Amino acid sequence: MIVGGVGGDFKPATWKEWIQAYKGWDDQMWDKIAAQWTTSYKAGDLGAINELLSPHGIRIFTWGSNDVSVARSSAAKDFNGVAMLETLSQELSGMEDITLLGWSKGANLVNFYLKRVHEGAELTRPLHAILIGQPNFSEINYPIPLGLSGRWAGYYNSGLNPMVDENVPRFHDINVGWICGARDPVCAGSSRNAINYLGAEWGFSGHGPHGGMARQVFSDLQVAHDHNAFWEGYRQR
Repeated sequence: MIVGGVGGDFKPATWKEWIQAYKGWDDQMWDKIAAQWTTSYKAGDLGAINELLSPHGIRIFTWGSNDVSVARSSAAKDFNGVAMLETLSQELSGMEDITLLGWSKGANLVNFYLKRVHEGAELTRPLHAILIGQPNFSEINYPIPLGLSGRWAGYYNSGLNPMVDENVPRFHDINVGWICGARDPVCAGSSRNAINYLGAEWGFSGHGPHGGMARQVFSDLQVAHDHNAFWEGYRQR
């Protein structure tokens, strides 16, 4: 399950490297899927995108709407994430061997989801989670980056918003990866109880989504790759 950040991150190019690493698709197969994805995106139909991706074991979190414009707005406006926990759980229902892949604000939501799972909430349980560029201003020397203010200020105040804490609970059955690029303006430091991939050590920078790390992270977290690039009929059995 892909959970994008502010604006939803629903375009295929954003996730190309992550999906190809998971599926084992070559560029020809990717281009075929991406063309259909792009058509549905331009039509504003997130439901059609998930209908396309679901048979391949992939879904895009909708932030509560199958209308792309509404979903983008919801992703930007829902700052505490509480209202989205049940929605995310419902969209995960029926999936198997779940890997949550969250970027930026999506990583905030995924981490918050993990905390609630750890607390015993009745939410669909993943096997793996990957947090990319999660804003975590408890580790940064300035409270509001990039001149953001107003409603953003409340979201980015880690003392007010539980989504912003970078540390994850200690699980015995959920593997978690934390990816934070060098010179990322909103993410810094490492995360307790996660496998950390820091840009200064691995040679990547910026906010992400750092698809070049996909194969390494999937391998380290022991994600069961779904390398059925050219035959998906087994899912219909």
